[in-house]
Amino acid sequence: MTTGEAAPHEAEREDSQVAHLGLRHLLRSSSGVEVRTNDLLFHLLHSIPGIRAPFMEHLSALTGVDVRRCVVQRENIHVDDEGRRSSRDFSMHDATGLRCIIETKVDSPLTSADQASRYLGQLPPGGSLLLVTRRVLLDDLIVQTQQQLDCTFTRDGGAFQGVVDGRRVVVTSWHRLLGASGAGWVHPELLSLSAALEDDVDFTPFDGTVDDAAVGYTVHHVVHVARRVCDGLSQRLAEEGIPVTHVGKPKSDVKWHYVEVVVGDHWLWVGYDAEYWGADPATVPGGDHLTGQAPSPLWIGRFNHRSPRGYEAISAANRERLDRIGATTPLRLPKGRSTDAVVNDCLEQACTHLRRVAEALAVDPAVRGTHAPQDTAAPTGTDEQ
Repeated sequence: MTTGEAAPHEAEREDSQVAHLGLRHLLRSSSGVEVRTNDLLFHLLHSIPGIRAPFMEHLSALTGVDVRRCVVQRENIHVDDEGRRSSRDFSMHDATGLRCIIETKVDSPLTSADQASRYLGQLPPGGSLLLVTRRVLLDDLIVQTQQQLDCTFTRDGGAFQGVVDGRRVVVTSWHRLLGASGAGWVHPELLSLSAALEDDVDFTPFDGTVDDAAVGYTVHHVVHVARRVCDGLSQRLAEEGIPVTHVGKPKSDVKWHYVEVVVGDHWLWVGYDAEYWGADPATVPGGDHLTGQAPSPLWIGRFNHRSPRGYEAISAANRERLDRIGATTPLRLPKGRSTDAVVNDCLEQACTHLRRVAEALAVDPAVRGTHAPQDTAAPTGTDEQ
């Protein structure tokens, strides 16, 4: 093993952390975080050996209803005699009929004033209604449920239980449901999902299935955000009156999506670069001032090796000048917000930074005059730049 090479177990932990954060970003970047969470849980139960049987046994103990042989249905729609429509997140059915309904929440409360009572009324005597949310919202969900059902709960470990008209009602957290506490069993993938939902600092490594899904969805979402930022940057710069010389058309390849921005004869790019995402910000070209900052997939950077045709003699001086003023910088993607909000936030960051760059160049006596923009190459450090 060469000096500086990570030990195998350290590399595995680093990969797991990326997957864990990727899954958290996947869940939080979605406008339908509850739907995506439930879809992933359903997928885990039915695609990874060794999860379903212990989970169903754990669920039976938690709800007080034997669901071990039940068929699990996802997004089961029910319309009652009064025409009220219910979209049940999970429902459990055996040969005798409906046995259990699971309704999950991540950030929202009960979605109607009768949701708990309506779902409870769909169950036969002896059935069970399980309501799940994050630990920080558990008290609020308990209060809401007690008010709707006019009942009181007793605590049993991490779950709160009551009985209404011969039907059991259980309110608990994702942490408890997914086996993170008091379950008598654990499974790495479910614990990882619990950690991502509950924003736990510690996490349990994923296997390849969850790792691939998390990273794949995350990259897809980041590229989508990058495309929207690039598409909207020219108009936002104009609206805010930021003095740039030229904004090019978006350019794409398998590893990047960016738009060029010219200030005087200084060339920058704004967008996504796969090589920058995985790098220590202080090690990217022009990133010496970024020591200690976290990596990011979206950046404002400067072209590294090739200036527009005709200006090669000044390209090195311009790169050095951009580096002195800190022109290279990562854009931060806020967590837990809609895609529209993330795009808007990134555009605001880009405009604020480009305004600062333009102002710094405007007062530099060594800056050359404005030149007509030309096409450029990819933003990463290839020989073509």
